[in-house]
Amino acid sequence: MTGDCVNLRSPAFFVTVAAQIGAAFGCSSSHNGAPGSSLRTGVPPADNFDLSGYTLTIPVNESGGTTGVAAIIPSASLVDGYTSTFFYTGSDGAMVFYAPSNGASTEMNGTGTADHSRSELREVFDGGDGGDWTNDVGGTMTATCRVDRSSVNSDEATVGQIHSDDRNQTPFVLLEYSATSNAIRVTIYPSPDAGTAVITNLVQNFDGGTISYSLGWHGSTASIVVNGKSFDMPTGPSWNGVPVYFKAGAYSAAPSHGNPAGDATEVSFYALGITH
Repeated sequence: MTGDCVNLRSPAFFVTVAAQIGAAFGCSSSHNGAPGSSLRTGVPPADNFDLSGYTLTIPVNESGGTTGVAAIIPSASLVDGYTSTFFYTGSDGAMVFYAPSNGASTEMNGTGTADHSRSELREVFDGGDGGDWTNDVGGTMTATCRVDRSSVNSDEATVGQIHSDDRNQTPFVLLEYSATSNAIRVTIYPSPDAGTAVITNLVQNFDGGTISYSLGWHGSTASIVVNGKSFDMPTGPSWNGVPVYFKAGAYSAAPSHGNPAGDATEVSFYALGITH
């Protein structure tokens, strides 16, 4: 991250938390900007992006600690101008997601926690039961982003997901940057109970620039486009009717503890939208 880590208009609790965590993890990176970007600087992310249909998971718990279950910032707070060390507007106007690898992680439907920290938006679908949708409704998320940092203890930084809300909280479609293979890949789980996934490198020899993508699921087909390269995959009947939602932000597969001090995943977004 560039500059000092500060909150612009967040609740008092998160001002304190951001200051403490910012001091602990440090704030270093750079933003080169997106060509032709009209995003404003010096404003909260909600002044550049419509955040009314999302909540935000941050890598600290409700007490500001880095253990236990991650706190969730409600949509109303995002719209009202929430910013923090983990979610802010960059010097080029980007919506920046910053996730220290050592941090609180998400709860998996009361069955435990996912052992990864994240700073990530979670879609709340207005027309669905519990904020989710199914393949009968269908949906597409489009975005333009750049991976600024990825964890040294993880081969991937996930920048977009279609995630299920089933009993096991199974991921369905993940779009990932792989530092090891220098590629943008899509990971698709063929069924809600699948232990293994189908992994396809869509962009190889990635130059480290922006990633323009769309993730879609309609009927029995998942459709992904990354920097102009398309990939369609039939989805099995076991996915029919399973509630899902979109996610976007910075999420790594590094364990949530035991990483080097200052290790983090950071992603800047220049565009984000969802259609149903």
